[in-house]
Amino acid sequence: MTDEPKTLQTRLLHNLGSQRKGVGLAFSPDAKTLAVGVDNDIILYSVADGKVLRKLKGSYNSGGYNSHGYNLCIDYSPDGKTLASGHYFSTLLWDMTGEPISSHNLTSASSGLAYSPNGHFLVTVGRKTGKLCLWDTQTYKSIDESGGEIKSALGIRILWNINSKNFLVYGEGGVQVWGIENESTLKSLISIQKGESAAWSPKEEDVLAIANKQVELYRMRDGELIKIEPKTLPLPLSCQEIVWRADTVFLCGGKEENTGVMAWHLHYGKPMDSLRGVFTITNPSKRGQPFLATTSNEGVSIRQLERVVSDHFQSQK
Repeated sequence: MTDEPKTLQTRLLHNLGSQRKGVGLAFSPDAKTLAVGVDNDIILYSVADGKVLRKLKGSYNSGGYNSHGYNLCIDYSPDGKTLASGHYFSTLLWDMTGEPISSHNLTSASSGLAYSPNGHFLVTVGRKTGKLCLWDTQTYKSIDESGGEIKSALGIRILWNINSKNFLVYGEGGVQVWGIENESTLKSLISIQKGESAAWSPKEEDVLAIANKQVELYRMRDGELIKIEPKTLPLPLSCQEIVWRADTVFLCGGKEENTGVMAWHLHYGKPMDSLRGVFTITNPSKRGQPFLATTSNEGVSIRQLERVVSDHFQSQK
């Protein structure tokens, strides 16, 4: 009997040091820059050499505020010209010179935010209210603020589908899937009450969700998300993040320190490899760019994903 093949092949490019594990991480659309939230500020790192390119100071004086509070979430606009950051007391927009766009700073604090892939929308989750808000990125005026209530007001992740019509929202309060109707209205599609994390498939048709230490598979049909039975996989540990990188392979980052990031095969239902000492995948780069930002006790690291599925598994599909 041969040993199981190694499948999670990543190369450490840069360890960015102890940055309190990074709060809010985002790759630029061209994957040349990684933005990392550190305290009130945002530090922009070069993916090529790991050097600091710029620091965005989140404590400038505006409207009577001397500080905007700790950074909670970050995302780049698809054109790479604007960076949005959610802080404990406010939500800011930055241009690429590192200056805040004061004329378009949003009106409330955000604990989660993400731009749609087509660049038409920005969706935010209010830190105090837990409400979803849909913004028009031409004017940064709110379009719809009726988006339910996200149970966990901190640590929210938002992942858009590539068609810019649906997005995942998850945190400690569960996984929710929302849609956009008529370019203006938020619509709730499904709620997984005990879900911890979720990810779109590479083809953007299916959703993997982690709930109660199990991986569950859902499929989008006629605008609705349907659970696929009996495709449920047990996990040995609770996971904080899941990234679906190939048709049959996904990566899970553990919640506890040093539990590692594991690669799993969806068809065979078993782990294939692990990155020890790295306990969560915090942010994948945009489509087609093989970079991951990971966190551990040593801080934030940039890794390059070189190969996910081995020839052994490919031949058995």
